[in-house]
Amino acid sequence: MYLNDLFYLNDTSLAIEWFDYNYLKLNEDKCHLIISGHKFENVWVKIGDTKIWESQRQKLLGVDIDRQLKFDNFIFSLCKKASRKLSALARLSSYLKIDQKRVLMKSFIESQFSYCPLTWMFHGRKANNRINNLHERALRIVYK
Repeated sequence: MYLNDLFYLNDTSLAIEWFDYNYLKLNEDKCHLIISGHKFENVWVKIGDTKIWESQRQKLLGVDIDRQLKFDNFIFSLCKKASRKLSALARLSSYLKIDQKRVLMKSFIESQFSYCPLTWMFHGRKANNRINNLHERALRIVYK
């Protein structure tokens, strides 16, 4: 299906004109299309001579964006990274003082959740419970 909507065509044309005007070449391999919402057909746009098909999910600046804008995959991957780091902290906790454990918790575990905080507004209850469990586990390891 080709997007016949003038809005999309106009934006694409403006982007291509801007690239040409500034003596730049558009890299079609780095162009992605995500349309949020519920629909049943695949959509594509034509940029130059290349068709760019709609993606279900894309990673942009380290954030995994899906077409429903739920960010659950992004949050679960962050939880997985934080859980691995928390397991390493738990193995080392008997050798460290409380201040050292606190610094490690803040720098390696809590820092995972400070990147792109707008995604926290759109996650579900399951992801929220997982985040809370990780935080509670970290506090138990640090403060016993």
